[in-house]
Amino acid sequence: MSKIAIIGVGSYALGDQYGPGVVVRSIVQYLKLNNILETSLVLVYQTEKKLPLVKKEVQKILTEAQLNLPIEYVQSENFIKDPAVDLRAAFLCVPDDHHVFYLNFFMDRLVPIWIVKPLTSSYKESKEIFEKSSSSKSLVWVDYHKRFDPSNRLLKQRIADRKFGSCSHIHVNYFQPRDLPLETFSWAEGINVASYIGCHYIDLINYLFPSAKPLVLSAVPVKGPVFSSRKIYDAILITIKYDVDGQEVIFTMNVGWSNPLGAPTKSIQNIDLLFESGRYVVDQAHRGFEEWSDQSISFVNPDFFQNTFIPSMNINAYDGYGYTSINLFLDSIFKGGGDFSISANPSLPLVQNVYQVELITDAIKESLDNQSKWVSLCN
Repeated sequence: MSKIAIIGVGSYALGDQYGPGVVVRSIVQYLKLNNILETSLVLVYQTEKKLPLVKKEVQKILTEAQLNLPIEYVQSENFIKDPAVDLRAAFLCVPDDHHVFYLNFFMDRLVPIWIVKPLTSSYKESKEIFEKSSSSKSLVWVDYHKRFDPSNRLLKQRIADRKFGSCSHIHVNYFQPRDLPLETFSWAEGINVASYIGCHYIDLINYLFPSAKPLVLSAVPVKGPVFSSRKIYDAILITIKYDVDGQEVIFTMNVGWSNPLGAPTKSIQNIDLLFESGRYVVDQAHRGFEEWSDQSISFVNPDFFQNTFIPSMNINAYDGYGYTSINLFLDSIFKGGGDFSISANPSLPLVQNVYQVELITDAIKESLDNQSKWVSLCN
């Protein structure tokens, strides 16, 4: 029986107060819908403290899916000493500072890897992972799922059509709740919000404008209750100048753990692009679906990860661009052999297409550490 390892059992793997976790639900559903029943899951956890809750949530997922799937629970130290054999894939859902270890661990064993963003904590590390992946023909898929968001796919097509001419300015607002670094992410000390969530839109620029070359950037910190408690900036205001086919494009982003706890959705996110003769304004928070109760109004993102009705199969199932990222990765394993052949596709979030995100996040850190000075990216 082949196995899939899931390293880490936190928010994105299983869920938190903001909704169901994406990873385990997506894997279970994929195996069921594709009738891949001779596969078991190996869940690797750090400590015993929350293991009963983890087992309860996994059982809930299996019951919901009506699937009796073999599950192993292994503490990380024991897994490293004696990793499972016949691993078809590894899903890495661990804090950033553990990424490099596990990437090397599985690449050394030629196990295809799906990993939460960002790839690593530095450009040097990401470049080394890219080079190792290339030389060993290892498949490394980084979960920049916004590439699969229908609004971003439409935006990419509109930009390619050049309907409004050349782009001159892109602005992004991206905020998540302040209780994430204060309560949910106990490991978040030293992690800045630009690296942790802002990297999504840094990658998106590479996706929307494949020829974009970053020239220089500056980052200004914003201090508030998160900084007072954890010494992590509440928000960061970023300006990056790009060269896009000889034209200067200015990218600005206000990214923060600054969402009030009463906000109508977890992620407030929008992108505004100015062109020579027009603009695109894309609201990726308020997508037209609202839930009203006596206590609150909530904005629902029907495009990310929802248990929804699928007419073609006449069933309820998880769908959205969060699921798509995992579905396509598993397709490459179970239908494409897990080889390196998909590496020629520049639109997929493979390591060779995304590792330079850390070039920019490194420069953001340098600017923050030096009174928001401009940092050259030309070298």
